[in-house]
Amino acid sequence: MSEYTFSIKKYLTKEEQGEYWKSNIGILTELGEKYCPQVELNGGLPITPAYFDYLRTSWMLDENPEKLAQQPVLSALGFAFGFVLEKSLGLKWALIEDSYGEIISLIADPRGDSFKYGNISIPPFSFVEKRAELLNSDALEDGFNQIKEMLGETSN
Repeated sequence: MSEYTFSIKKYLTKEEQGEYWKSNIGILTELGEKYCPQVELNGGLPITPAYFDYLRTSWMLDENPEKLAQQPVLSALGFAFGFVLEKSLGLKWALIEDSYGEIISLIADPRGDSFKYGNISIPPFSFVEKRAELLNSDALEDGFNQIKEMLGETSN
């Protein structure tokens, strides 16, 4: 099996990150107000994978035919997962290129071979999309914990 490699095309600027925020915050707020109204959002979104798992699972189980469409919800949850990785683990938003093309990803600051598993790239939008039909109510929290473990596994 060959080792996964990628190159950093550029780090996203605060303005570019802000555009993602603006395009997804409405959906995240709507999901929060509908499925988790007991959480006060005046101070901003909770930055936990468990909160976003709750929203994801509640949305998936909602049988209302007029619920929010799948693609905007998955996009918003992908952004939210990336936001958690950035704020909780210090990963950086970047445009990367790999053998499949260019994609937005969160990366650990490159430090050569300091991570046991090599350089780490987590594309949050595709991470969530690949779990669109998975009925695991802890999909984001499980992924977060695996990433956290990988970051802690150094070969120093």
